[in-house]
Amino acid sequence: MADCKLGLVAELPLDPNRNVPVAEGEINGQPARFLIDTGSSWTMIVRSEALKRHLAMGRITGVTVYGVGGPREAFGGTVRSLKIGALETTNVQVIAAGPSKGDSDVAVILGEDAMSEFDVEFDMAGHMVRFFKPQGCAADQLVYWNKPYSQATLLETDRDSPSVRIPVMLNGKPVSAVLSSGSSVTFVDKMAAEALGAKIDAGGAEVLHGQGPQPDVLTTSRFSSFALGDEAIGHVRIGVISFAAQIQQSDGSSFMDHSVSKDVTRSMLVGSDFLRAHRVMVAMREHVMVFSYTGGPVFAVPTSADLSSGAAQVTNMTGSLR
Repeated sequence: MADCKLGLVAELPLDPNRNVPVAEGEINGQPARFLIDTGSSWTMIVRSEALKRHLAMGRITGVTVYGVGGPREAFGGTVRSLKIGALETTNVQVIAAGPSKGDSDVAVILGEDAMSEFDVEFDMAGHMVRFFKPQGCAADQLVYWNKPYSQATLLETDRDSPSVRIPVMLNGKPVSAVLSSGSSVTFVDKMAAEALGAKIDAGGAEVLHGQGPQPDVLTTSRFSSFALGDEAIGHVRIGVISFAAQIQQSDGSSFMDHSVSKDVTRSMLVGSDFLRAHRVMVAMREHVMVFSYTGGPVFAVPTSADLSSGAAQVTNMTGSLR
């Protein structure tokens, strides 16, 4: 234990009124709100915010951002500085995507390209996200909060589409999921849910807005079991949408199946509802995720008000670039 040094790099206070991790930061020295999204491959500026701030952004030929709701054109430009907590970068080329108009107060989506060099702790109950650079630490030493914990080995990711990929079992069958902190709730693709034998709930459909231009319909399904690492839950209700085809690239690959099989059952986003019920350390360097259950429902289906909130409009910035 004496050889383990966690090395805290930054500690970001979160907005306690949001169900996704949103923290205060700066663009070019001016206040800006950052959505911390492990489900976004790339750090991006919301296009409506870029226009509002008069940032020079031009269309990037040959680049498309894919997300829930379909593809969007990508714009790009150079930002003088981006800062969130103790993390700062200067003269950085960024991508702007999303609608040119919107009600969201989130300006920047902090993606996995920026976070992958750190171990990231999600302490949603304490309204904090922390960035570490551990030295000499084993997986069990990362659980510094000294509570019983579960552990899951991270799956291989793709350099060109980085993400936090975790091995899930649904109804006793393997599903390669993406941990998406920017998504307020957990989703399973509709075709995957059907292939797993889940029972789609009748009625209760809600409209969901993601990164893409087309809204989607959210329903729910009943699964007999969910397991991640050595944590298992029986009889769960999880959101279902037809999102796999929407994040499909023209070459036939997609955000979800880089580095994994194209089996239809491998289409799931584990969202911030899971994070709100756990204290989680995503340890990219150690290739593990350790997590302690802290209480409350593990999966949640939001109301219409939740889905129409400003955060919901940018929660699923799961962009793949080509």
